[in-house]
Amino acid sequence: MAEKKHTWVALLLNFFFPGAGHIYAGQTQKGVVLLIVSIVCLVLVELVVPAFGVLGIWIYAMATSTSAVEEYNAKIVGAAQQKTLEAANSVTPGDFAAQITKFNQLLAAGIINRDEFAAKKIAAIQQLAMKKLIGEADDLLLALAPLKQAGVLTEEEIKQVKQAIMLKA
Repeated sequence: MAEKKHTWVALLLNFFFPGAGHIYAGQTQKGVVLLIVSIVCLVLVELVVPAFGVLGIWIYAMATSTSAVEEYNAKIVGAAQQKTLEAANSVTPGDFAAQITKFNQLLAAGIINRDEFAAKKIAAIQQLAMKKLIGEADDLLLALAPLKQAGVLTEEEIKQVKQAIMLKA
């Protein structure tokens, strides 16, 4: 994940090089334009552009650098939240098989009974229908094959998994 930017760094960069703080904050095009305009104004200050023009660009760059950093940080926070949401709404074949295996281990340890075990499997299969499968449907079935062979999953539950997968296809 990209790291958040600091307002003070953008301000410091813009203090010495108007536009550099915008480049730092991800607004490359705006920063380059400000940098070039400020350099051109400095070169032409004695010929054409009055000194207040250079000062105006410098003040503008300083004043807008805070919002540039805030926009950048909002984008990376939004991207991180989107990834978290996608992860919560998706499942890999290995994760699903591990979840069923975990339920079986709880049953074997006597922590849950057979009814609770069956209910947890049904709930997991129902949730599978609502989640995005990361990978191929065949990979999921292949991951579940050892569980079916061991009697952890019934033929009916495998059919329910197939139906859940087919809903997305």
